[in-house]
Amino acid sequence: MVLAAMTVMRERSVDFARKLSKGRKTMKRADLISGIVLAVFGLMMLAFVIPLQIEQAPTGYVSPRLVPNLAMIIIVGLSGLLIVKSLRKAGAPPLLRRCSVFTQRIDCVAEVSAVFIVALVLFGLAHRLVRESF
Repeated sequence: MVLAAMTVMRERSVDFARKLSKGRKTMKRADLISGIVLAVFGLMMLAFVIPLQIEQAPTGYVSPRLVPNLAMIIIVGLSGLLIVKSLRKAGAPPLLRRCSVFTQRIDCVAEVSAVFIVALVLFGLAHRLVRESF
């Protein structure tokens, strides 16, 4: 009785593993297709739609094309990552090296410090500009 139940459970787990591996192949194909479609969409927006539909701002103003261009650049970049991820083999080594916890904390502290320093510099520059304008 127990042996029969174990055999049935084993067969079900093997069937589930086969279905799961087929699903991964399907997802890789879907990731590749959606990555290509998003990359083409983003490049078309950057090349044709944004320049033709959004006018340039007068001198001294922030361009209204700035945010749409940034959004499309981010979409194209992320779709490129999706394409690379879908083309990689299952057993391939990771693209980025794995760091220890200590190294990751030092990197985080360095990044936060850099952002803080840049924010202070920009605040100082903005303060001077505002003070000189009045």
